[in-house]
Amino acid sequence: MGKRIARKSTTILICILSVVIIGYSFGLFQGDKKYDDDISKVIYEVVGEKKVYYEGKEDADLDVVAIMYNYVVYDYQDGNLLMDMAEAVNALIKEKKDDQKIHIVIWGKMPGGTEPVVSLRNYYKNEEGYEQYEFLQCLYIYGNDISYMGDDSIYNKASTYINLPGIKSLVIEKKIAQSAEDEGINWYEIWPELEHYKVLEK
Repeated sequence: MGKRIARKSTTILICILSVVIIGYSFGLFQGDKKYDDDISKVIYEVVGEKKVYYEGKEDADLDVVAIMYNYVVYDYQDGNLLMDMAEAVNALIKEKKDDQKIHIVIWGKMPGGTEPVVSLRNYYKNEEGYEQYEFLQCLYIYGNDISYMGDDSIYNKASTYINLPGIKSLVIEKKIAQSAEDEGINWYEIWPELEHYKVLEK
């Protein structure tokens, strides 16, 4: 009787450990990393840890001295998430009067890992160099993998991004360009200061 109970307990423990190991492998039990500077702190204060998971920061480009902040999105229903983050960071930039180049990337989960969904920068980079902006005014929109998030993902809809303030540079995937056409969105009407517009070829 005692051996049977011991075997049953061991089996249950192995099952629990297997679930935990698999969960960590797929990022199900990740805890939010502690904010480590003013920008990650102000983003934490405005969106908390239930909407995005902070993966930390790193150097963004080899030829441009920029800091890239990486976030994995948890809340796929909050259409104001990116705007809230941008407004908080822009307010901090205005307060600090800092000319540090900043690159914020939102990643989405997909089978086997993550994919970039959208990013904001305070500089625009091209073959000739880069332009420094005062605020986060360079927007890259990639969208979600439709097969993973479904056709109705808010990050695949152009209208999700129209409330972002003062965009001057816009780079988008073809599916976002198609969404803008379907929704009757003219980017130049949304952002009169738009200087650069590019649709990625894939």
